[in-house]
Amino acid sequence: MRKALAIAAFLAMAPYAQAQDAASGTFTPNAEFRVRYQFDNNVNANKNTEPTSQNAVQQRFIFGGTFKASDKLSATFKGLQSSTWGSNTSATVADSDSNNLLIQEAYATWMMSDDFTLKVGRGALTMGDGSVISVNDWEQRPYTFDGVLGTYEMEVGRLSAWFIRFAELSGVGTPSDQDPEANSVALVYSHKALPEFLKSAEVYVMHNTKSALGATDAQAGRDEIRYGLHLAGDTAMIDYRVNFGAHTGDKTYVGASKDKHEGMMYEAELGWNMEEFMKSRVSLYYHQDSGKNSHAAPGTKDEGYDAFFYDKHSNAGLMDIVGWGNLTDMAIGYTMVPMDTTKVGLHYHMFQKTDGNAAITAGLNGDSVKGLTGTDKKNIGQEIDLVADHSYDNGLTMTGRVGMFMPGDALKDATANNKDTYTAVYLQGKMTF
Repeated sequence: MRKALAIAAFLAMAPYAQAQDAASGTFTPNAEFRVRYQFDNNVNANKNTEPTSQNAVQQRFIFGGTFKASDKLSATFKGLQSSTWGSNTSATVADSDSNNLLIQEAYATWMMSDDFTLKVGRGALTMGDGSVISVNDWEQRPYTFDGVLGTYEMEVGRLSAWFIRFAELSGVGTPSDQDPEANSVALVYSHKALPEFLKSAEVYVMHNTKSALGATDAQAGRDEIRYGLHLAGDTAMIDYRVNFGAHTGDKTYVGASKDKHEGMMYEAELGWNMEEFMKSRVSLYYHQDSGKNSHAAPGTKDEGYDAFFYDKHSNAGLMDIVGWGNLTDMAIGYTMVPMDTTKVGLHYHMFQKTDGNAAITAGLNGDSVKGLTGTDKKNIGQEIDLVADHSYDNGLTMTGRVGMFMPGDALKDATANNKDTYTAVYLQGKMTF
C-alpha cells in the first residue's frame, strides 16, 4: 500500500517538476580575477621632476553569466569591481569608487529566426580587430554601450546594424534641441566567402550625432560620418592585416560657427612565421593618423583624427605613453613560444607627430607628454617592451613586462625638458573561471 501511494505521489508531482525545470531554464556562470603591480621610474621623463618614481597595485573582479530561458531566448549580465589598493583614504570609504559594484553588461538575446539575432541592453562591442570600436579590456573599466544590435547571417556574409545611446547629456542644448543626447547608428558587413589567403574582411559606415551644449570645444556638438575597412589573412609563412578609418562632419557650438572636422587613419602589419623554430614570428608595423588639431579655437578647421573607442593598450606600445591622434608609429617585433605554456616578445616602437605643430595625444600613462605643444619637432621618442606570458593548468596566467621610453626632440626641446628615460616594470596575475 505504501509503495502504491509513493508511486501515485511521484506521478502527481512529475508534471509540476517538469514545469518548474522548464521555467527556470539554465544558467552558465563565468568569472575573472586579476591583480597587477606597476613600478614607474622617471614617470615624467625628467629625473628632477617629482614624483621621480611611483608604484601602484590594482585589482579587478568580473563575474556574471548567461540565463538561458530557451533555445531562442537568453539574458546575460556581468558585474565588475575594480580598485587601486590603498585608495580608500577618506573617512567615508563607502562613497569611494573602489567599493562600488558596477553592472558592466546586462542584455537580452533573442534569436528571432535561424538567420537573425537581436540583442537589447548594455553590452560590449568589437569591430574587426578593435581599431575603431573595442572592448578595451586591459583597462580597469572596459568600454560598454547601451543600445540595440541586430545581426543577420547569410551564406556569403554577416550584416550587423546597431543603435547606441552614448549619452543623455545634462543641460539644455540649442533652441531646436531641448533634449541633448549623443547617439550612433551603424551598418557593418563581414564577408565570409573569402579566398584562402584572406581570413577576415569587414567594412562599416556609421552616423554619430551629439548635441551642442556650449561655445567651447569640450561642449561642441557633432554630426559626422565614420567609415572604413579591415582586412586580415595569411598565406604560407606570411600573415598580414590592414586597417583604414576616416571621419568627416561638423562640430557645432551654441552661439558660434559651425566648423568642419575630418580625419583619417591607416595602418598595416606584416608578419613572418617560423613554426619550426619555437613558433617564432617577426613583424613589421606602420600606423599613421592625421594631425592639425585645432581644438582650442572655434571657427577653424580641425583635421585631427578622432580615435573613437579603439583598443588603446594593444596599439602604440605597451607602456601607454602615447595614443592615436596626430601619431605616426613605426614598429618591429619578435615573439617566440619556447614552451607550450610560455610566450616571450620583444617590441620596438618609434613615435613621431604626424604634424609637428600639433599636440601629442597622451596615453593612459602619458604624464610626460600631456599638453606638450611648445615645439615643432616631430620626434616624440622610442619605446622598447620586453614581455612574457606563462599559463598554468589551474587557470592562472602570469604576465611580466619591462618597458623603456626614450624621449625624442619633441619632448627634450619642450618647456618641460623631458629628456630622461622612463622605465616601467609590470607584473599581472589573472585567473579565469
